[in-house]
Amino acid sequence: KATVSVLYWREGGGAMKPSRRLTCTISPQVGIYRRKLPGSLTSFSSKEGRALFRECLIEGGCEGYFGLAEQFNTQNEPAYCGLGSLSIVLNTLNVENRTEVKKIGVQHVTEESLDVHIPLEVVRKKGITFEEFQCMAELNGAKSTPKRAPLHSCEELTNDLVKATMTPNPTEAIVATFSRGYLGQTGDGHFSPLAAFHASKKLVLILDTARFKYPPYWVHIEELWKSMDQVDPVTNLTRGWFVIEKNRTPCLTGLARSSADWGSVHAMVNTVIPNALHSSASAAEGVLSGLSSDPSFLSSLLTTHEIYTQEDLEGAEAPLTYLYKDLRRQACFKVAQSILSNTHHPWPSVEYAALLLAAWPVPHDTSCDLELKGLQSTAGFSPLLLNEVESIRNRLVMMAGLRCG
Repeated sequence: KATVSVLYWREGGGAMKPSRRLTCTISPQVGIYRRKLPGSLTSFSSKEGRALFRECLIEGGCEGYFGLAEQFNTQNEPAYCGLGSLSIVLNTLNVENRTEVKKIGVQHVTEESLDVHIPLEVVRKKGITFEEFQCMAELNGAKSTPKRAPLHSCEELTNDLVKATMTPNPTEAIVATFSRGYLGQTGDGHFSPLAAFHASKKLVLILDTARFKYPPYWVHIEELWKSMDQVDPVTNLTRGWFVIEKNRTPCLTGLARSSADWGSVHAMVNTVIPNALHSSASAAEGVLSGLSSDPSFLSSLLTTHEIYTQEDLEGAEAPLTYLYKDLRRQACFKVAQSILSNTHHPWPSVEYAALLLAAWPVPHDTSCDLELKGLQSTAGFSPLLLNEVESIRNRLVMMAGLRCG
């Protein structure tokens, strides 16, 4: 603290004379590096926390810890806990971020390089929800299984932790989203990876991504689960956890990565295509005409990634060539070819149109369902084409229910 005196002067009779003296005390602004953990939580670096880690290591509950520890970093923004947790887990599982330019010559995911459907400036202010995290995990090449409390029990969380932390060389990782307030911390909703499980004492090690606020800590699994079973005021739904693993069959195509393009996807799924279906002679024409109504949308919707090797396909043609060759044998290609041959269209290729026709989610309308049932049947699809169609459709379905900016 410092005391400052200010002497005020006034002019009188041609000379300056002292008027009054003001004295005040100034307290400098001092930030808080870390807040104190509540008594129910045990700091990882404390004497007790290190003892717990040694016990957990002996029990075999730290198998998932070391991979996460190699990639563990502090979130870049106060509301980036979701993006930070996801980037840590994707790097741990060696999940490729295929649309990111490898500026440093090696594959590495950062919060800013993630494919997101929400502008980063919005995430900086509001963070992300349970559903949005799930969408981003899938969008960035992971297979994510969402589990929301209380639909999924504490016993199920225990089983998932055993698999992710006690299996040698685990192929799964867990990210929890929970209420800080329930655990006695400041703030509310938060995302962080779960790194270890002390089975005999039922304690979970949380690698808190906001390391500037709280250190990594041990928490009892029942308390953690109860903190997940708290309502998020943004969605009016409870929180939970995600079991994340590397997608063993990556996709050749990727959907638009910019938030502006994802906003167009949202409008196309929910408004444009449904309107076109009502005004078209057939459901196939409705889907294709609706998509054709925005040429710039078409040009930015799909990107291709040469991520398979010749060995992956046992010496077959180049991956995209193989995919398109299989696609040309399907009913969706023949119908798309027939429709597009009679009109001037903005489609890059008939294969592009056929792929979206096979994958586009159609509203549950009886006439549309009946007509498109044959076109979207996967009975004759190769595993490569089946994976591609299901991946595109699943991502579009997720986007149809999410905010986009």
